[in-house]
Amino acid sequence: MKFFRGPLTVNKKTGLVFARQQGLILQSRSLADGHLYWEKSVSYADINLYKKDLHAEISKISRWILIIPAYQCSTKYAILPSADSAEIKQMLEYELPNILSYNSRGFVWDFSIIDRRRDTSSKVLIVLSPAVIIERYTKNLSALGIEPYNIIHSGMFYAMLLSKQETLTLSDSAGCVCLNDGCLDFFAIENGKITFLRGIRLRGSSREKQEFTEEETRRFFSMLKSYKPSASLHRFFAVNTETQDNNLTKTVEAVLDISIRKIKSAELHTSISAVDTEKIQINLLPRYLKQKQLHGSRARGQIGRASCRERV
Repeated sequence: MKFFRGPLTVNKKTGLVFARQQGLILQSRSLADGHLYWEKSVSYADINLYKKDLHAEISKISRWILIIPAYQCSTKYAILPSADSAEIKQMLEYELPNILSYNSRGFVWDFSIIDRRRDTSSKVLIVLSPAVIIERYTKNLSALGIEPYNIIHSGMFYAMLLSKQETLTLSDSAGCVCLNDGCLDFFAIENGKITFLRGIRLRGSSREKQEFTEEETRRFFSMLKSYKPSASLHRFFAVNTETQDNNLTKTVEAVLDISIRKIKSAELHTSISAVDTEKIQINLLPRYLKQKQLHGSRARGQIGRASCRERV
């Protein structure tokens, strides 16, 4: 058996699932060097037709990462009196509805400590996504025989890849805009972590998209300054996945009046190792599974009570 252990480790693959408006894009990549083995677009309408055809390839994947659009997430900042992640997690379990000022039961969420202060308090970034959206994606993946290991948003994914680039690790902070599938993601990175995130969908004519991009770019800059007045955007990246949206990058560049380094998304799809996936900053899957189990136990309890009443 020892003879096979080496080749099996080298041949391990990771699967990426990019959620799109019309369907899913599945990719198989090497854990060692990021080499792309295969890619398949799967429409939601015909998802059951692909299961048999993809079974052989899907079975070779050691773990899957589901990447959802950033516009399907919302964010919130909070200052909490602790520097310990476990304590903060417990606090948020009880205080999240008060922090949000609305009922959080219908949302899947996770948090990240983005600043630890001298008074032992911490500033945390909370990312939320409606549970019904996560449920829809996981059901589609389950139909293909896929169980995700991580659920992250697109901003987190590209930030993870950007932070591996030497040009970014030399900077304390950087801004980024990502144009993808008719969506526009803005995020800020400090020391390899996302500290600000905003995603929007672009609709309408080219002129309407341009005006909307100008408006959202100004809002992004204003919100980033309110979060951190000293935030610097002297380094800014644009990740382009759609050539037709290159004009939107120029729009962002004109509004901010700074030079933007343009990067093709294909250039960032380097190796995503097992270590990377373990250290992902925001992972919505554990919270979703916990929420799903809780709903399941409540439903079973209600069925049990109803049966008792019938017997009585």
